[in-house]
Amino acid sequence: MKKNLTALTILLSTVVLFGCSNTDSKKSTSSSQHISKNKKKLTSQDKIKTQKFNFENKQVDNSEFTIKITKYRVIKPGKKGNKNGKSPVIAFWYQVKNKNKNNHVDPITAWQAVFKAQQLGSNNKKYDLQIAALPDDKYLQSQMTEIKQGKTVENAIAYKLNNKKNSVDLISIKGPFGEGSGKETFPIK
Repeated sequence: MKKNLTALTILLSTVVLFGCSNTDSKKSTSSSQHISKNKKKLTSQDKIKTQKFNFENKQVDNSEFTIKITKYRVIKPGKKGNKNGKSPVIAFWYQVKNKNKNNHVDPITAWQAVFKAQQLGSNNKKYDLQIAALPDDKYLQSQMTEIKQGKTVENAIAYKLNNKKNSVDLISIKGPFGEGSGKETFPIK
């Protein structure tokens, strides 16, 4: 009886594993076909995520573009730049310069491809901060504008704070899993 049960378990496991591996290969083929069709758009983002770059002195520099943080500040709920917010935000103003004629990038995509913001919670665990509403209305039209080679466009971005006392770490990310390659800390003033 035990031999029959063991044999049945092995048989079922084999069928399940075969079915899973067969499905994955179909997904993989379809995914690679999708990437081939959209190669020009994905190539730029892939380069951003896998190349080496530095984040220091409030600036990230890579072969595709440069992002320079020009200022930051905490904005309380109800104040200009966070009028409808229920919690304070930390806002960053920055410039993006496109260095590559084949790079199709806009200010918000460049920022999100390179940065994530984290803050220490009350339980001493780091939490990724959520993006908040645009803190500066003058960038409503330009935040999604494609930047031409050699040109610089300004923009701003804000993150909802988890608390009002712990500093925010802005981490430059790279790689397919978002590994950190540099970090700068911004105190909550």
